[in-house]
Amino acid sequence: WYRFKIGITSVAGAVSQWNDQSGNARDLLQATGAAQPALQSDGSLLFDGAASFMNVLFTLNQPASFYLLFNPVTRTNLDRFFDGGSLVGSIMGLSDTVTDPQVILNAGSSLTTGAGVGPTTGTYSAVCSVVNGASSVIQINNGTATTGNTGANNTNGFTLGAVRGGGYNWSNIQVKEVIIYSAAHDAATRRTVINYLGQVGNISV
Repeated sequence: WYRFKIGITSVAGAVSQWNDQSGNARDLLQATGAAQPALQSDGSLLFDGAASFMNVLFTLNQPASFYLLFNPVTRTNLDRFFDGGSLVGSIMGLSDTVTDPQVILNAGSSLTTGAGVGPTTGTYSAVCSVVNGASSVIQINNGTATTGNTGANNTNGFTLGAVRGGGYNWSNIQVKEVIIYSAAHDAATRRTVINYLGQVGNISV
């Protein structure tokens, strides 16, 4: 659980650590200065779309639910918002698509939101990705969920802002909060978490 304005270590605005608040000590790290996201005046972390990312290694088998409160500053096809790994080479993650504002969730197979369904550039959204084989879900705010098969790949870490380990497909995003659950959330639970993120971000969900 990477909370808004909590547990962030920065020097001159460059963020090297974002502490996990879940009690599991899975802190997001970035020791390389050129790859560190920038702390913004609104408390978000800005990933520059060119080099910045943060990651951590852990094992998390399906099912799992990932929530991001973020703003896609710019959009580029295949930019990776988050990835379920810590080494170069992708096994699971949420990516941008060529059709703004669609997104795609992949864990061996691909699930894409419908045309015009996705986080909007310049606006914070609460985005939920449930990775659960044939019963996977992508939901933007409290909108209609996209359901389908994302495949059976599991998570062996978490990279924010790029493909696993930051090798490529960096995304230009501002992130306020990230929550990861080791369960497949149903519609009611998703609504509860999304409403919470709406309060955190002071946005309408």
